[in-house]
Amino acid sequence: MRPTNAALARRITTLRALVVASLAAWIVGFVAPSIWLGAAALAPVLSFPYGVVCHQDPAKLLVIAGEPTLVCARCAGIYLGAFLASAFALALGARFRKPRESLVFAVVAFLAADAFGATLGAYDYSKPLAIATGAAFGAVVGAYVLAAIEEAALAFRRDETGARDDSSVCSLGKKE
Repeated sequence: MRPTNAALARRITTLRALVVASLAAWIVGFVAPSIWLGAAALAPVLSFPYGVVCHQDPAKLLVIAGEPTLVCARCAGIYLGAFLASAFALALGARFRKPRESLVFAVVAFLAADAFGATLGAYDYSKPLAIATGAAFGAVVGAYVLAAIEEAALAFRRDETGARDDSSVCSLGKKE
């Protein structure tokens, strides 16, 4: 027996809440040394995980209350955009489709044009522009990834006996 629509809706809501909470925790982590004095001592330890995904160029870091964040303006925008898209999806409640691939390519091109333009000296680096391109990228790609995760979660349903029901999944192998 397949789960009811209400059970599926609860799964999706739970998944979205986990994504929103995870992104919120990640964002708090990179701004904590800037807004909480006790976390400033942890900045060297906290900077490692953020350094894996961000170059952390001091000239490009956001500064809050006189203290730098642990990620650059563009990365902060990406995480903020992904958070806002996920929070919107959680508040919306209804299922939504992945953004069109043309929109994904457009925001990637927008972000790349800004990153390469500033790097190659076509114009001076702008933190507001980096935040904007990052936020657009984060929102669209975040929505795309969230929708893909939701599709995958819905594809593998379990019946009452606990057996997996793969009937809604396209398989490349032969069915027996």
